[in-house]
Amino acid sequence: MLRTHPRSTYAHDAKWGMFAFWLAAAAQQVAGICFDVEAIHYSFSLFQFGWGVQCVALGWTLHLLQMRMTAIRSSPDGGTCGSTFGSNLWIVVMCCSWHIRHTCDLDLEKTWPVILVSLIVLCTVWVAYTTLTCKRLVVNLRLLLQEAKRVRGPPRKQAIWAAQVVGMEMLICAMLGLTMCCYAVMSAMSLRAEFGPETEEKYLLVQHRTFVVLLIIHIDWVVNSLGLGLLSGILWQGRPPDGELELEHTLTRGLISMSNLLAPTEKEVYDQVVKQLANRSFRLSALLHFWERLLDGQVMPGFDPRRSLTNDVVRRAIIPESRDGQDGSALAAVWSSTETTAQIMVTHNWSNGFGSLVAAILADALGLAAYEKVADKIAAKAGIEKVRAKLVCKLETTYWVCAFSVNQHASICDSFGTEPPQGTSEWSAWDRRRYDSVTGHAFQLCSCQVEKVFSHTDARCELNKFDDMMTHLALEVAGFAHLIVVDDAFDVLFRAWCVAEIFEASVLGMEPRIQVPSQSAVDQNYDRLRLLDVRQCTSTSQADKEMIISKISDVDVFNEKIQNIVFSEELGLFAQWVDGNERSRQVGRIVRRCKVHAANAVEKPVYRSRSCCASLRLLTIPDGDCASSEDDCEESVEAETSDSSSRS
Repeated sequence: MLRTHPRSTYAHDAKWGMFAFWLAAAAQQVAGICFDVEAIHYSFSLFQFGWGVQCVALGWTLHLLQMRMTAIRSSPDGGTCGSTFGSNLWIVVMCCSWHIRHTCDLDLEKTWPVILVSLIVLCTVWVAYTTLTCKRLVVNLRLLLQEAKRVRGPPRKQAIWAAQVVGMEMLICAMLGLTMCCYAVMSAMSLRAEFGPETEEKYLLVQHRTFVVLLIIHIDWVVNSLGLGLLSGILWQGRPPDGELELEHTLTRGLISMSNLLAPTEKEVYDQVVKQLANRSFRLSALLHFWERLLDGQVMPGFDPRRSLTNDVVRRAIIPESRDGQDGSALAAVWSSTETTAQIMVTHNWSNGFGSLVAAILADALGLAAYEKVADKIAAKAGIEKVRAKLVCKLETTYWVCAFSVNQHASICDSFGTEPPQGTSEWSAWDRRRYDSVTGHAFQLCSCQVEKVFSHTDARCELNKFDDMMTHLALEVAGFAHLIVVDDAFDVLFRAWCVAEIFEASVLGMEPRIQVPSQSAVDQNYDRLRLLDVRQCTSTSQADKEMIISKISDVDVFNEKIQNIVFSEELGLFAQWVDGNERSRQVGRIVRRCKVHAANAVEKPVYRSRSCCASLRLLTIPDGDCASSEDDCEESVEAETSDSSSRS
């Protein structure tokens, strides 16, 4: 009870429960002493006080357990096997049965039927309650163990951690039920021994059974107190398995610079372009001003803050705004008369809403974890002013975003790229990029005379230097950070260039910050994320994808590292101290993710454990698997990955 921990209402309530059991035990001991010294009146009062306190403590323990079940329940609508009101009603019934049992001891000859009925009700309801609770936990445990067999990397760590928590809670629940049932049975047997002729044999039998009942009560106190300590998170937290050490040994370098493939004279040009890119940042105040102009219709008629994509804004606003006669430059250079280095680099995808991109940058500056609410605010003028007022100290923060910082006139402004074969998914994606997603009108191409440089072997190209630019800024700018803007469908993590940027930032030790629309979006895309593989990522051109993969020294290590980055915030959350109720909510989220996959899976499970013990070994082995089944598990995951790829 004296163990220190962060502030938590749930842990505080659990401590009061433990104190109540201690107080009940102390009252019973003092009552026994009073009885021995023939202070019968005090003894009776203390006994009744102790039983009353224990009744309240039992009800409080069951209520805290019920709160855990409410938090961990796996149905998205919040339902369980029985309503919360119904569960609380049965808790009241059990507590009343306990209280009746111990307030009717004065005249056994008259009250023994009432005592017997109360014991039967107590035992029956307690067994049913414990059985139903354990049954729900077993279903979740089985689902989590199957998930741990199915996935790799951080999702596997999460599943193992959740299975450990569920297993611990199931053990505690079973122990609470066992001790209470033993008490009810022995109490009934002790009551039965009270009747019959007064003999020495009867006296010894009653004395023996009373001793056993008291022993079980003391054991029940200990079990309840330990259960409260474990459930609250005070005595046990649980940590996800740590696979970072092994990954650090295999990960020795990041992406291979394209400059390594160039001649010495070309390297100078290459490095110069890298420095130019690094100095094309913009201030947050400039982005807010640009957003206001978009809302006013000054720059892009037909702009919709909720529907217009970044690709729409690039084609209809950024490219026209950055053109100067027959010349053109990056819009960030137009906004700033002097070269400015970036403090934060933003990774995003052009198929995401432009409003989401702006909202994510603003949410990051505000210190928020999700940008959905900010996007709603900045859709109106009044909301922009409120956000600007909160950002008064952050408006000079500089950002690097490819849409603004790359000179689009030196690459894409006069075309949509090479047309893929018709009838393919690549052609459909290419065709969508030619039209405004809101108005449906075809984009007008730019007619400037700026030379276009696309070749990745050309040192002047600006489209293949993001990783080198990141390296340059990481060395030049103290505290250089990386912001990843995730769209609703999480497509940013399946774009080859975006994934490469995320990986390089991690290797460089840049501070990673991830902005998601909402936590529900993470849960909905969990099953897709756990199969993240750079080889399955998409790119505007096949040449880009091949070039990116050629820069990766170890694709398998790359994939695992990306998963660690994507789930880093959640794994970090699991490594922190949390109270029991919050821990159950985290477990509930993981279980819901597993249920989404189970509901969508058409085929049978790809891996079945040979025995229950083999599955449970996942809970005790650090890497989450037994050596004998490692190869089988890898083959299962690979088979499922290939099946998923073929279906998509």
